[in-house]
Amino acid sequence: MTPFASGITFLRAAAKSAAGFGDPDSYGAQPLQRFFCARVMAGRAWETERSAGSHSPGSPTRARFVSTFWRRCGELHQLWRSTMSNTQLATVDFNGRALTVITSQSGERLVAMRPICEGIGLGWQSQYNRIQRDEVLSTCVVIMNMQMPGDDQRREITCLPLAYLNGWLFGIDVARCREEIRPALIQYKRECYAALAAYWHQGEAVNPRKARKPKALPDGLTLDQQTAIKQLVKARVESVPKDKQAKAAITCWSALKSKFGCTYKKIDPEQFAEAASLVARIELEGEFLGKEPESLRKPTFADIIGRPVTAPDRWLVYVDRQGREVHKLIPYDANIMTHKQLIKAMMIDIPVSSEEMFEFAMAALANLKARDAYQSSRIKKARAAGLKI
Repeated sequence: MTPFASGITFLRAAAKSAAGFGDPDSYGAQPLQRFFCARVMAGRAWETERSAGSHSPGSPTRARFVSTFWRRCGELHQLWRSTMSNTQLATVDFNGRALTVITSQSGERLVAMRPICEGIGLGWQSQYNRIQRDEVLSTCVVIMNMQMPGDDQRREITCLPLAYLNGWLFGIDVARCREEIRPALIQYKRECYAALAAYWHQGEAVNPRKARKPKALPDGLTLDQQTAIKQLVKARVESVPKDKQAKAAITCWSALKSKFGCTYKKIDPEQFAEAASLVARIELEGEFLGKEPESLRKPTFADIIGRPVTAPDRWLVYVDRQGREVHKLIPYDANIMTHKQLIKAMMIDIPVSSEEMFEFAMAALANLKARDAYQSSRIKKARAAGLKI
């Protein structure tokens, strides 16, 4: 038997009779903890028996191996306990809500994902699978073994760095969340879209709820000028409906960057008036522009005919041979169509009564008789004149 195999066999046997170190079960049900605890207990029991002379020391190789093995296990166990004791719990503000954050030994701030998912009504297993599928989130998952507030024992906790929580929350399906928090999540997503656009178009994104002192660049606008531009943009954005405000903000900042070729902070102070004028003149979607000046207002049809148009008025508008525009009031049941359209309508779908149809037929017959009489008179005159027909 090799020294390694003999050492493992001995440690397993000694673990059953160990005393004074504590029961492995008292360290929780995690396999890693039970492994360290059992190995340290076995090593100490073997050392106790060896010191008392009640156990044969065996070969020097076996003794050295076993002694080194339990000492290393003890060092690892102490390191594990030190690591766990150095984790700290704290509460931070996340979008206006208190969030429990775990600070690891390296100083990284982590958040337990399962309580967050369950708190907003999402199934934990499906979200865990989504995190594992994500190309970015899957690389920064941290498994912690600790006891969270309100729990009665240590558990393995799946965590993400606090810096990645916004991205995870931005990608969730709002329809799967509890109904009472959906409006807040939708508003959060809108702000995320606006923040991403501001970052890529302006070079920075500013949270309006976070007070931050602006910085003046050496050749850029002064702090007062920066504040004036931001206040002007804010006023323009707030003048449109809420669902249009994100787009309005992007329009204002993009117009400044397109005009001056830089972010608003880098604009030359001498061009401040021009920048402010540009922001004030931008047309924003959804903005109420007020009543148009009378001189620019296009005349309505009521202005042209000189009186209001009322139901059931119907007007015929055409241009006569002299090029003048003519407006003619016509009966509400008048039909405007070509000859062929009239014939087709008479056969299919013209909305007239049987009496009207009979009158129309009699009029058509009288017209045909008149035409026949006219043609007959012309033929007689031609023959009288000696013409051949």
